[in-house]
Amino acid sequence: MSLDPAFYQLRQKPMPTLPERRRLVRERLAKEQAELDQFSRLAADPFLFQEAAAAARAKMRRARSDVELLRKALAYLGEPDPRLDLYRLFGMPLPPEPPKGQLQLPLPAPRPKPHPRE
Repeated sequence: MSLDPAFYQLRQKPMPTLPERRRLVRERLAKEQAELDQFSRLAADPFLFQEAAAAARAKMRRARSDVELLRKALAYLGEPDPRLDLYRLFGMPLPPEPPKGQLQLPLPAPRPKPHPRE
């Protein structure tokens, strides 16, 4: 069993780093979003032939699903919080991460039990 030579070329390339993958997905997301906007405008044109409008709506649905998948890919890659860029820009120390599994807000103080009237 021999493998396709293209497979060997693929395996020899190093995988892009995580920030590089995020950048590539963001660029593709911007491109797909622009395409979605273009087809949305085209499908909304009242002077378009019915066949062309149907084709534009089909392409709009495909572009919308592509945009959704790319957003999920960014979420999977762990898109960093954009506020962290502000901390780095001004040279501030990064905020501490909240402890996992604990409530963010303090619990209310317990109420004192009322005394029974005698």
